[in-house]
Amino acid sequence: MAFKKRVNSKMTETVNNEEGLQKAIITALDTFAKKEPGSWIKVEKTEEGEGRIISWDEYETMVKELASKINAPYRMGGFHADIIVGIIGSGLTTATLLAKYIGFYEIPLLVLFPDRHMSQADFESKELLVPNTFVIEALKSPEIHHILVVANITRTNATLQNALEYLEKHLPAGKVIKTALLIQDKNSSIKVDYCLKTEDTKRIAFPYELGA
Repeated sequence: MAFKKRVNSKMTETVNNEEGLQKAIITALDTFAKKEPGSWIKVEKTEEGEGRIISWDEYETMVKELASKINAPYRMGGFHADIIVGIIGSGLTTATLLAKYIGFYEIPLLVLFPDRHMSQADFESKELLVPNTFVIEALKSPEIHHILVVANITRTNATLQNALEYLEKHLPAGKVIKTALLIQDKNSSIKVDYCLKTEDTKRIAFPYELGA
């Protein structure tokens, strides 16, 4: 199978082997990591006061609390995930830590890449460096029944909702998909299965977003 790797807006090159695919993934992650700290987030001042940056210690504590909600017994609303799917940019760090606190790093972790150049996050865009079809094929495994989709925060409904709709559209019936979120915006209408808190997310930044 051929994989497309975007070189620039006008040129693409075809990657035909596993080594090439690995390089494409590394390039995608490296490009995201090299963004100027704070370049994709603005902490606004609102009527409720100045924005705040969540410290690393607070962030890890929040992830542990979210993990405890997910790890609860079934009768108390818990969920046993066979695999975790993190949304890059908003959920990859949280998904990695949840894999640690839920399953001691024994739960597999996959990543969904949204194309954020569109008006809404697009998981089927042909402009993606690494197409999400690889994630779909992995999740189709008969060994995987329970899927946990993870994001950090909902500043709008679009990304998490679009990710959920993308998976439901392409996965066979019988898969149980749950969502987990650290902070949901107080004006968000999306239903989240596991959410730690609700507040004004315009006032919040995570430590890795601003280089804290």
